Amino acid sequence: GGIGGYEIDITTYAKNTGYDPQRHRAEYERIEPHVLALAMIETGQALENLDAQVRRTAVTSLADLPGSEGKAALSKALAHWDPETRRFVIREIGRARATDALPALVRILEDINFLERNHELKKEVIKSLESIGSAEALPVLRRWAARPFVFGRKNKELRYLAQRAVEHLADS
Repeated sequence: GGIGGYEIDITTYAKNTGYDPQRHRAEYERIEPHVLALAMIETGQALENLDAQVRRTAVTSLADLPGSEGKAALSKALAHWDPETRRFVIREIGRARATDALPALVRILEDINFLERNHELKKEVIKSLESIGSAEALPVLRRWAARPFVFGRKNKELRYLAQRAVEHLADS
């Protein structure tokens, strides 16, 4: 039995916390070294669920996990097949201030794909980079903020958001 060579024990760490968030958090911190791998497997499966709400809950759970494992899984989820899930992942990366995801976010901004309409995706990336607040994001944001030839309302909006993000990060 088991998964990946690990034995499964469904009784030792099963605790009733009575839906009390503080009790749940305290209990989770006590047992976390023993159940993190299993929690990650379940969350990974939830990311592929056809129900968008299940996927959003999984993404939020990853963002809220202490340590780097959840943040690394968020970076991988940026390649999700559903555009709305990808945008939600980007928002959660910003909320969690997951600096490990910076290179992946920068790649999305630098990607020029004429076959994919990704204005909303890039808009979320710029907002997320601003939320993370890392100076490492400044070079790509400055490039977007200084774009001289911008056609269309959507591209002007991206340039404006980048300008605002640069101002915010420069003041920090």
